[in-house]
Amino acid sequence: MAGGCWAKTDEAYVTLLYGDEFLLGVRVLGKSIQDTGSTKDMVVLVSDGVSDYAKKLLRADGWILWPISLLANPNQVRPKRFWGVYTKLKIFNLTRYRKVVYLDADTIVLKNIDDLFNCGRFCANLKHSERLNSGVMVVEPSETVFNDMMSKVNSSPSYTGDVFYVQWMVNETELKVIHYTLGPLKPWDWWTAWLVKPVDVWQNARVKLEESLPGTGGGRNPNQQLLLKLLFSFPYVLYYYVTTGPAFRFKSGGGLPTYSGVSATSSSIIKSNQQV
Repeated sequence: MAGGCWAKTDEAYVTLLYGDEFLLGVRVLGKSIQDTGSTKDMVVLVSDGVSDYAKKLLRADGWILWPISLLANPNQVRPKRFWGVYTKLKIFNLTRYRKVVYLDADTIVLKNIDDLFNCGRFCANLKHSERLNSGVMVVEPSETVFNDMMSKVNSSPSYTGDVFYVQWMVNETELKVIHYTLGPLKPWDWWTAWLVKPVDVWQNARVKLEESLPGTGGGRNPNQQLLLKLLFSFPYVLYYYVTTGPAFRFKSGGGLPTYSGVSATSSSIIKSNQQV
């Protein structure tokens, strides 16, 4: 796999997966690419943190898996979630391909973007003058360039941080790629729907996910279904226990048992309190 023996074309869409946290994002991204009619290869760089189940599901979705080791971010002044972002540099080493279009797992493709493969050796979305957002890049892989970058990783200055898009200034009918960049808030987190826009676009693609493996249609995860069932059934189990358990029978039994040493006054007080 690492040698690209599964490659079908000389151009590919590429993404990166550290662990299972962004698995659903990669699935939706792949579906969105396929829905545009593109026939390019789809390659996902996977680290040791990705489970065997996730790998099996990605293969079933049509992804080519390319095992890699993570590359630590030498820039210490950065958000913690960017600790492995330097691993993206390894797309320059995908020399099996003539050209690759890299897309973060939190992006979605709305229209065919195959024309990006006509870009030069390197293209990216510039933000704040000389800075760029690495969520969407076009790269011409080169072993020479890759080795040169690896030799300078620990000595070259770096910028790693959040770059927010002013998306509402763009005509939505012209959008081809959406990148959800609002920090750690992602469209698959249901509670962020009112913050992350436009979530409906991403969710519409999610519900169209096919059942590549049993129970995975619409982005469901069968490994979590049992847990969800237990969580939803807990209130009912608790209610059943409270209404049928010993404590309920004791309270509804008509009073405490009578003891010879208890006076009538005390017994009346007890029964009165119990009724209350």
